[in-house]
Amino acid sequence: MTEIIIATDASNSLHCWISDNGAPSETTIPIETIIQDPFSYIFAFRNAYHLFISFSNEIIYNEITRHVRIIRLYILRELQIIYPYRCTSPAIIIPTPASSFSSTTSTTTTSGDVCNDAILPNLENIMEKWRFACRAIPNGHDINFVCFELSAPDGYMPSGISRMLQIISTVLSLKEREKGRFRCGLEGCSPAAAARFDPCLVGNVAIVGWSLLNE
Repeated sequence: MTEIIIATDASNSLHCWISDNGAPSETTIPIETIIQDPFSYIFAFRNAYHLFISFSNEIIYNEITRHVRIIRLYILRELQIIYPYRCTSPAIIIPTPASSFSSTTSTTTTSGDVCNDAILPNLENIMEKWRFACRAIPNGHDINFVCFELSAPDGYMPSGISRMLQIISTVLSLKEREKGRFRCGLEGCSPAAAARFDPCLVGNVAIVGWSLLNE
């Protein structure tokens, strides 16, 4: 499958780039090519506003996004992390090879180790934007799968996003046209984080599998 980055400009014109590891490449792809076989493409959104416009704008929706079947949301790419404290290790006394025979020692100091304490100034704003954007996806949608891509700067994984994941997956599940078909999953986080967030997702393929509920 080919991942394409979906974005809009200031005039709400749609742009579709072939993805290069989650970022837009220099190669665009015609909309006509995409809608011929929408199951061959992953529609990726790095910005909540682009997701909102892609589904709320009637022209864009009828032109392409009503054909969407698989979506990847890069939720935390814009996360800002501030470390107010940095740990400085105390001086470590390391004996020299000759120290067994004399009192000579060498001293090294390590610094710059990052503490776990962090301030996330825009986390609430990010979560609210994604929640709001997903509400634009209409009732009766045919989205089969949504991937929540959770990679973030420094690999930081805020626990507060679990509620947002639950809300978005619930809304999309309730709005689907063919009940019981919607599935979702996680990427970009550690197995420990996935285990913590998995129970929050409605339609999580890691829990319910791919079989339809009426099969």
